[in-house]
Amino acid sequence: MDDHEPVDISKIKQSKIRSEKDLEKEITEICKTIKDTSTNEWKDRVKAMESVQSIVLTERLVEMDSFPTLMNKLVKPLVAQLMDLRSAVTKEASQTVRIMVQSLEDDFRPLAAKFMHSNALFKLVACATKIISDHGHL
Repeated sequence: MDDHEPVDISKIKQSKIRSEKDLEKEITEICKTIKDTSTNEWKDRVKAMESVQSIVLTERLVEMDSFPTLMNKLVKPLVAQLMDLRSAVTKEASQTVRIMVQSLEDDFRPLAAKFMHSNALFKLVACATKIISDHGHL
């Protein structure tokens, strides 16, 4: 796999959210689901991260005034998922961050600083488990 190969987003459906109020409600629910690695089943956390991917790829949502603030709320919960010991969860969290980078481009910079400040991505790359290390590298 090429380090700079974009994520295939063709199978990710656009979000059906229509209003800022609904977006805020959805992000709040996602944060509750992925806030740590012990509260919810791993499959539910993966589904929540897939919802984040859908939201980030829906242009009308990205253009909403509250979008940057709501994305900031997702950083700590996503970091918790990046640090999960289950490779399927780590893979989905890594892919979610990659999709955020790919979709938001320069608008991802403030979030990138927060992910780097948490050292989450560096910890993944240093992980002894190759599959987790590879996802952190990507």
